[in-house]
Amino acid sequence: MSDYPTSQYPVPDFTPPDDEPPQRRGYWSSTPPWYVMMVAAILIVMLAILLILLFRDDGTETTAGEDTTTSITQTTVETTATVPTTTGSSTTSSSTTEPSSSTTTSTSTSTSTTSTTTPPSTSSTSSSTSTTVDPAVFETAVWPWIESTTRYDDPVEAAKGFALDFLGFDQVFAGQYVAGDSRSGELEIRQFRAGPTTTVFVRQLGPDDTWWVLGSATENIRIDEPDALAEIDSPLTVSGESVAFEAVVNVELRVDGSTTPLVDGIVMGGGTELLPFEETFTFDDPDEGRGALVLFTISARDGEIQEASVLRVVFGS
Repeated sequence: MSDYPTSQYPVPDFTPPDDEPPQRRGYWSSTPPWYVMMVAAILIVMLAILLILLFRDDGTETTAGEDTTTSITQTTVETTATVPTTTGSSTTSSSTTEPSSSTTTSTSTSTSTTSTTTPPSTSSTSSSTSTTVDPAVFETAVWPWIESTTRYDDPVEAAKGFALDFLGFDQVFAGQYVAGDSRSGELEIRQFRAGPTTTVFVRQLGPDDTWWVLGSATENIRIDEPDALAEIDSPLTVSGESVAFEAVVNVELRVDGSTTPLVDGIVMGGGTELLPFEETFTFDDPDEGRGALVLFTISARDGEIQEASVLRVVFGS
């Protein structure tokens, strides 16, 4: 076999000719085909555009957590035209609103106008209000004095003022107002919680409906003479029934507006039960005007006035 002639079976030549394409040679060229390069270029361009969209800088500075969304807010411009309308002591304002639209970014500003109206006073405390009404309207009232500027918007406060400022109570405990009709009534007052009771008669007088005291009464001091609104002069006889510590009841005859009484005396009734009293007093007759006859008892504990019966009187000529 070694002598097998090679010339009979020649060895084929596998070297391709120079003009045959590389792929036919059985291997790839080191340069990629043109369509691969085109696809890669398109991908690169798309990636660049995506990055630009994600990370573009449009000239605004963004802070973490800050809302950069632009909102459109409609702002209403309110034009207020105030037309005063007077009713009592209050003023009413009317407003006209004209809407207009504007665009703002992320912020809207609103302005509110608050109108404050002070209502007329309904307080029950005393007020200093002068009146030009005919004084004759108030002549039946003992308190407050007509010439003063003290007026009361509440019957309880009127009774308290009478007790403290007219009678001279050191303190006062007032009960509930009890109406007798639509404009008058009564209530009880005490100097001490367990002390004797004085009933105060009150009424609304005048066009402003303020409260006035017409007088007072207590079961321990009953006045028979003079009558309420009686016309009196000197000498004056005072009679009735009473019961008081050591039977003593104090008597004062007062002129409106004066703190010095025309009469300052006593009557003697009963010490443990109601008994009659009668006494005549002389005084410097003012000839005209009005005043009050005041009968009261004094507390044996501290010397304070503790109860009183009061009548309205008229000084005659």
